[in-house]
Amino acid sequence: SKTYFSADGGTDGEELWVTDGTAEGTYQAADINRGPKSSSPTSITEADNSIYFSAKSEQYGRELWRLATTVSNKSNKSLARRNPDLKRIVYSSPDAAKMRGKDNTSDEFIFSDKNQFGTKNADRIIHFSSSDGDLIQLDDQAFQGINPNRFKSTSTLQEFTDQLKQNSSIIYFEPTGELYFDQNGSNEGFGNAGDSGLFAILEGAPKITRSDIAMI
Repeated sequence: SKTYFSADGGTDGEELWVTDGTAEGTYQAADINRGPKSSSPTSITEADNSIYFSAKSEQYGRELWRLATTVSNKSNKSLARRNPDLKRIVYSSPDAAKMRGKDNTSDEFIFSDKNQFGTKNADRIIHFSSSDGDLIQLDDQAFQGINPNRFKSTSTLQEFTDQLKQNSSIIYFEPTGELYFDQNGSNEGFGNAGDSGLFAILEGAPKITRSDIAMI
C-alpha cells in the first residue's frame, strides 16, 4: 500500500521518501545526510516488514539502512530527522575491527560471524549510546546455545570471576567495556576454543543492560 523512493524535496537533498498515492500520504521518511547534502538512497528493497536500502553520509560513506514499516510514520520534519524506526546496520568483521556508531542515530551492531572470539578477533564498538537506541544484535548460529536473558554486568574482577562459575550467558565487564559470551554455563572457562569468549569491546565503557542486546 506504500511505495518508497528516493527524491529531493528542495531543502534536505535527495533522501528516502514514501507515498501511499495521495498528497497527504507523500512525505520524507528519513534525513540521513543532515542538511542540504544528499544521502542518495539506492537498492530499496522490502523484506520482513522493513525497507532495506543503501544510503551515504558525509562522515561514514555508503552503508546499509533499515526502516521498519510496521509503525505508521507521520509526515513531519522532526520525525524524518530522528525516526525511531530508522536503523543503521553495522556488521562485525571476522578479524578485529572498529564499528563506529553515528550520533543521534539508532545503530544496530550485528555479530554474525563464527570464530570472532578472543582478544585478536574482538571488534571495538565506538560511540555506543543506549539513549540513541543503539543495539547489539547477536546471531544464534554464531553464538550457539546463547541465552540473552542470562545477562550479567560486573564492576569488579571478583564479580566477573564469580560469574564464570554461574550460569551466565553474556557477561559485561564494566571497567574495560569488554563483552563476553560464556558458552560453558557454570563449568570452568567460556567453552570451546574459538566458539566463545571476548567478542566486543565498547569504547568508553558505557553502561549497558539486557535491553541493549537482542538476537537475530
